[in-house]
Amino acid sequence: MAFIWKYIKQDSVLLLLAPFLMLLSVAADLLQPKLMADIVDIGVANGDLTFIKGKALIMLITTFGGLLAGICSYYLAARSTARAGERIRSALFSRIMTFSHKELDYFSVPTLITRMTNDVSHVQGVILSIQNTFIQVPFLLVGGLFMAITLSQRLSLIFLIAIPALISTIALVLVRAVKVFPVVQKKLDAMNRIARETLLGMPIIKGYLAEPLERQRFDKANQDLYDWQLKSALLMILMSPFIMITFNFSTVAVLWMGGYQVYGGQLEVGKIMAFSTYLSQILMAVMMSSFVIYMFSQAQASLARLQEVIDSESSIVSPPQPKKPDGYTLIFDDVSFRFDEQSPKSTLENINLSISENERIGIVGPTGSGKSTLVGLMLRFYDPQRGKITLGGVPLKDLDLLALRKKVGLVQQENTVLSGSIEENLKIAAPDAGPDDMQKALDQAMASELYINRVGGLTTAIQQRGKDLSGGQQQRLSIARVLLQKPEILILDDSTSALDVLTEKRFLDALDDQKTHQTQVIIAQRISTLQRCDRIVVMNCGKIEAIGDHESLLKTSPTYMAIAENQSDRKVSA
Repeated sequence: MAFIWKYIKQDSVLLLLAPFLMLLSVAADLLQPKLMADIVDIGVANGDLTFIKGKALIMLITTFGGLLAGICSYYLAARSTARAGERIRSALFSRIMTFSHKELDYFSVPTLITRMTNDVSHVQGVILSIQNTFIQVPFLLVGGLFMAITLSQRLSLIFLIAIPALISTIALVLVRAVKVFPVVQKKLDAMNRIARETLLGMPIIKGYLAEPLERQRFDKANQDLYDWQLKSALLMILMSPFIMITFNFSTVAVLWMGGYQVYGGQLEVGKIMAFSTYLSQILMAVMMSSFVIYMFSQAQASLARLQEVIDSESSIVSPPQPKKPDGYTLIFDDVSFRFDEQSPKSTLENINLSISENERIGIVGPTGSGKSTLVGLMLRFYDPQRGKITLGGVPLKDLDLLALRKKVGLVQQENTVLSGSIEENLKIAAPDAGPDDMQKALDQAMASELYINRVGGLTTAIQQRGKDLSGGQQQRLSIARVLLQKPEILILDDSTSALDVLTEKRFLDALDDQKTHQTQVIIAQRISTLQRCDRIVVMNCGKIEAIGDHESLLKTSPTYMAIAENQSDRKVSA
């Protein structure tokens, strides 16, 4: 409840007004049977038309007043609930934006999406119930019992059997339901993960005719979700017949016992009618309480999942008193790193590397050798388990995180193009950049056609994930974005792979002009690209196999020799 209160307390006026109006609505509902009994027992029995009209008018006013109060209560409750949902989603998004790669890997994207949508909806249902049903049920139950007892204490003995029987059944069902809901949420996460992977990988799936396999994978996850959702639904379905049986037997008991009392002159007919109505209200309140408890049980799993995200702190944060680097020499001192800290095998092991200012370093190696992980450590996406990384003589942990990432620009293997215009995509790196700066960055990235050949120029809209751009255009737009940032250290993580050889050469020629005042780290597989670097780092199995220039590596590095041979028409010799 503390979690919920945090996001609804700002609407304290609505939180007080909505329950108050609901109480007025409940009071109106409780008053109706008593007025009806008076009409039958006094007005009809005595033939007093004036009395009947007076009571009927009161009933009419009470009915419309209760209806209006109920409508206003639900409106105000719905409004405050919508606001609370907005705040929760905003808090979740803000928290997620602070996460490091470690937290994102732990939660995964599909489950974070589910928590921001499905789980928030469950919590919103609870917030709405707190303001309406949670208030309505106890007052309807207690008020109905009080009014029924005032009509007939003997008939009220029926409740001593009916209500405990209902409560016992509801308790047995909900004890089981509480165990089912967390599983349902996990199954929903699994299905969303598979759906997301399939949609993002559709070109590959169609290219390999793997639709049947993916359909089978999705169907299995979907069936698992269906099975568990059915279990939770069946639990609620089991309650309904028992509630109806209890209600019907209670009604029969009231009419049977009440009939004897009417026959003996101990009870009036109007009171029997009113008592039957109160019976319906009381049993309805018990049934509503079961749904409220069911909803709370369902939301309990969602609350725990949301609380887990909100309470999670990023493992990568800026120090309280950050230091400033003395230059931009980057040094890896005996660095080892593994994604899973429990894993015995390291992703990177014993990395010793010094990258001087204004040096162009090439990095090459087989797939999975740790190249991208190495550059990820440069931006402090992760912290190594062992060793130290320094920039300008200062450990990365002692630098301000935002300042570090402004100084180090990265273009990753996977191009990230957002929906919006070309200008909006570029301004992610430099919000204050003008049209001339953006055009210059596009020209340097060999992407001039993105604004020259388009009617809207820089304001041309781009579809989601850059679907209307080729792979090379997406890559060059990503490069232009990082060039607009003007970082002191530029990292290109295999980000020219989609460019043809001529375009890549022209781009590297443009980079040569910046080499005198910018450190450049280029991960590439093309030997022609690596030859333009001052030094080349060869990685294999998470370790540095060799460091040198092209000619020396052909003699000392088997991995580099193999890569060079595969790109040559004949065996390369030193």
